[in-house]
Amino acid sequence: MKHSTTALTGAGAARRARGLARSLLFGAIAAALLLQACGGPSEPLADVPAGTKTDTADTSAAIGPTGPAGPAGPTGSTGPAGPSGADGAVGPAGPAGPMGPPSGGFEWRHVTTPTVQAAPNTGYVLDTVTRTTVTLPAAPAVGDVLRLTGAGAGGWELAQNAGQRVFAGYGRASWARRGPVMPWTGVASSADGMRLAASASGGIHLSTDRGATWSVSSAPATYYSQIVSSADGTHLMALQGQRIWLSPDAGTTWTENGTAGVRAFVAITISADGSRLAAAEYGAYVQTSDDFGATWTLRTSGGGHTWSGLASSADGLRLVGVDANGGGAVYASADGGVSWAPLPAPPRDWGGVAMSADGSQLVASVRNGGGGLYVSTDSGLTWQERTHVTGPWWSVSSSADGRTLAATIESFSSHFGPSEPGLVYLSTDAGATWIAQPTTGYWVGAAISADGMTLAAVSNDGFLAVPRAASTAGTSGAVAGGLYDALAIQYLGGGLFAFIEHEGSPTVR
Repeated sequence: MKHSTTALTGAGAARRARGLARSLLFGAIAAALLLQACGGPSEPLADVPAGTKTDTADTSAAIGPTGPAGPAGPTGSTGPAGPSGADGAVGPAGPAGPMGPPSGGFEWRHVTTPTVQAAPNTGYVLDTVTRTTVTLPAAPAVGDVLRLTGAGAGGWELAQNAGQRVFAGYGRASWARRGPVMPWTGVASSADGMRLAASASGGIHLSTDRGATWSVSSAPATYYSQIVSSADGTHLMALQGQRIWLSPDAGTTWTENGTAGVRAFVAITISADGSRLAAAEYGAYVQTSDDFGATWTLRTSGGGHTWSGLASSADGLRLVGVDANGGGAVYASADGGVSWAPLPAPPRDWGGVAMSADGSQLVASVRNGGGGLYVSTDSGLTWQERTHVTGPWWSVSSSADGRTLAATIESFSSHFGPSEPGLVYLSTDAGATWIAQPTTGYWVGAAISADGMTLAAVSNDGFLAVPRAASTAGTSGAVAGGLYDALAIQYLGGGLFAFIEHEGSPTVR
């Protein structure tokens, strides 16, 4: 039994040893797997003693080396922005930028030289002992202003560039006497005001420089009661008693027009080109010519009237005549004098009449009976009395557009002695208002240039004046001033500057 026990004991010991070996093996495997699952380093299992048998499969083939890393996963979404950092320090100042345009301020310059080229929106104090010439800016902008003040004894002159002129207005014009002292009866002007012709008791005088100088024409030295001119001043027509005289060359030569006959003509008119003429006979009819006076036609359709004035449109087709009878009428023709019809004007003792180039604007004066001036803006269909100044209104004249008008009063009656000298009245708003000019005389005639800038007026007591509202256009025109004379002008466009302020007596030429 003891032997048997010993044998059992040896077999059990063997089984016990094998079980222990298996336990150790399984523990090692479990430990390795646990370590790998926890991210630990993969290490080979503990060696198993050679020859040791186990009840499990060989694990050396199942657990190989660690494989390569897989591809990177997609980028996750951007997290929220972190808080702003603190402001950095201010950097150094940069370099100065370019100069900007000038401000709207006005700059004054002290001038001691004889010439200066003016700049827009600049004032000049002209301080020289000889005359200083200031030339206008060549390319001003509308609204630019220029100021001049004479601080030197030499005075100053404002020179113009080509196409420029300065408008001063008749309120600042000079009424100085021009030409010889003659008993003047009438005056005519070319459209630009450069050529003037004046009739007198003693002959016809001519000017080609807006009245600055005058010469005696070759017309007979006798009494002429009226003179008219074509637009270019080439064709002249003068009334001498019962005869008509014509000049085709600006007054160089004259010819008595015998085809019109010898009649008691009292009023004449001429078209802009000088081809159409009309002459009214006192107490009778109107004669017309459409060939520069070569032939004449007596127009009897309108009847005979006590004519005192005639006016023509630029084309000579529209004629207007006024009757000096105490209850006289105004008559019009739209076909060059072929037919006539009365206009709805009030009955007056009419004296003179003038019209715009197109015949739409009319002005008529009442010579006797305490009347005044009447205007029409619709070719004579309606009339308005525009001044209540009474007196023997003698003549009227109109610019081409009918806006600038002139009218003369020969004299004022006086209850206490001789009659008083008359006045010249001007309107620059088509007759709505009238302003008496600062001169007196026995004014019997006036003529205005087509643009209304030049006026010529004559009196039968020897006064001839050519006040001008604007300088001559271009380089021959200028404005002049003396010591302490000051001027401010503004550019209006189209080459035209205009007075806006002045002190003293700056004058245009």
